Amino acid sequence: MTAKAAENKAKTSESDWLVFADESGIANKITARLAKQNKNCVIVKKGSGFKKVSDNLFEIDTLEQSGADKLVDHLYARENSRALFTLGD
Repeated sequence: MTAKAAENKAKTSESDWLVFADESGIANKITARLAKQNKNCVIVKKGSGFKKVSDNLFEIDTLEQSGADKLVDHLYARENSRALFTLGD
């Protein structure tokens, strides 16, 4: 393994996963699998505005930029985050 590959693997293993969940339930399966690998998931669901439900669960209005901005600000403070989108129709 190269030094760069080892560095990337270390970064990934320390990262939080940002999962945008729809109503299909796929996000629940993905986050459960990541949890089994001791990965921390931050879940974002569609809501009527920006709401921090818990440290790892947010609701945002997908049509309002301000909610996305608040979410990004929060995640920026957390550092090590990755994003995964599960968007339905």
